[in-house]
Amino acid sequence: MCFAWIYCEVLFLRLKKCPFYAHLQTQTQLSTGVDISCINEFLCTEGIFMITPRLDMILQNIKSDSVADIGTDHAFIPIALAKRGANVIATDANSGPLISAKKNIEKHRLDITLLLGDGLSPLKKGDVKEIIIAGMGGELIKTIISNDIETAHSARLLLQPMNAQPELRRFLFESGFKITSEDLSKEGRKVYNLIVAESGFSVLPTTELDLHLPPALYNHPLFSLLIEKKEREFSKRLNGLSAGKNADYAEIERLRKLLLDTKKLKLEIDIKRK
Repeated sequence: MCFAWIYCEVLFLRLKKCPFYAHLQTQTQLSTGVDISCINEFLCTEGIFMITPRLDMILQNIKSDSVADIGTDHAFIPIALAKRGANVIATDANSGPLISAKKNIEKHRLDITLLLGDGLSPLKKGDVKEIIIAGMGGELIKTIISNDIETAHSARLLLQPMNAQPELRRFLFESGFKITSEDLSKEGRKVYNLIVAESGFSVLPTTELDLHLPPALYNHPLFSLLIEKKEREFSKRLNGLSAGKNADYAEIERLRKLLLDTKKLKLEIDIKRK
């Protein structure tokens, strides 16, 4: 019997013990909304790692061979970049993730610099050409950049916020950054944003909707999903406020306008694509 086949059988038997496996059995494919974090964690312990659509979106937007990954966790992105020949620094605020990252890096026999520290503090200005801050809340990303603004201004930023995207965009515009591009990816039922920014002057968008649904994404294949997501979000928040006893009428009116503008934009995009 082929050694590769024996290994696959062993891997499969171990996989069956993973909590994810029972859930996977009930699904026809990952696009139905399965959380793949468990399977990724399992494969990582085997010296294997998955590049999910969210991580691949980030990798596809890297332009240099000098990169820092902030809050690296298991070092999936640094490993993928190092395999491409990039010089990579991986940082984390906690020692636990760095220990996991070190084990994964050693399994792949790669040379990646690991640094312990909060946010951008382990880096010096000019250490790298690009900085990745991914898988965190938008408010936390704002704090990380604010705390070491000079270091942030010295590199191209690839930001993948899990929430508070409009607030992050506004912060970038007001802090001397220009947003050069945006991207989207889809995992299961979730749509993820990537915001690419660098030091430079740019004008704050004239409408609030542009902070939620930037024109740079209008032609993206996944933009219709983002519109639907925002439409649901505005509608849910509006219904919640309207049902409350102490209604904030100014906020209700703001959300009504956002929801109406979102519906109009959705119609315009649909017409253009027909």
